[in-house]
Amino acid sequence: MIKACSFSGVDSIQYPSECFKTYLRVSEYFKRLLGADNVISECCPTRENYIATIADPEVKMYFCGAHGDSSGFDFGYHCPSIYYRHIEEAMANRAPIPLILMLHCHAMNETGEGTLTHAFTKGLNQDVVVIGTKHVTLDPCCPCEAFSLIFLPYFLETIINNPTKKLKEIYDEGVDLCPEWMPDHIEFVGDETLTLERILYEPELELEQENLVSIIGLLLLSTIAAYLLLKRTTQVGE
Repeated sequence: MIKACSFSGVDSIQYPSECFKTYLRVSEYFKRLLGADNVISECCPTRENYIATIADPEVKMYFCGAHGDSSGFDFGYHCPSIYYRHIEEAMANRAPIPLILMLHCHAMNETGEGTLTHAFTKGLNQDVVVIGTKHVTLDPCCPCEAFSLIFLPYFLETIINNPTKKLKEIYDEGVDLCPEWMPDHIEFVGDETLTLERILYEPELELEQENLVSIIGLLLLSTIAAYLLLKRTTQVGE
């Protein structure tokens, strides 16, 4: 089973932030792709729920809209803060989440050790992609909402309709929709050959291969055991 998760916070109960509205839209894209039962959507999650969700190895896609920088973020309105060390804790016993989408102002200013990006990828560049905002300003020609209102809808719609297309190519096309702003404020890190198809289907193939290896190993052990038993029986008979 493959799952996706979408998290957000609010600026206040009365005035939901753009992050909150984006989280609702991203959740709908994930539900179209995987079905509602396989999407975890939560506004202002507890730290425990957040960590438990991303620690689940079945979670393969992630979105988070919040306020923060490269090393941590918070969900606003008395919601908890999350730091890279919490991500490292959650990821300790699982492979990297293949697709990470981060919407908060300086999410990807830095991507090395001690950052959210590094914690999510575990320092790897294969079979994982992180896309997020960086160096966000109040640039009037194309404000921060460009990521949520222009880039994300294009990116998510395109990966659904073209699952064999490389995520990096779709990222490049999405960035080109707002050339005055997006190239300097949206970052891509990871596997430039990764596709949605690989995210959805390779784990099943790997599981089948692991099962096949296990079966072959058991057959080999059974054959050796039978041979040794036969040899011992023959020796006793002599």
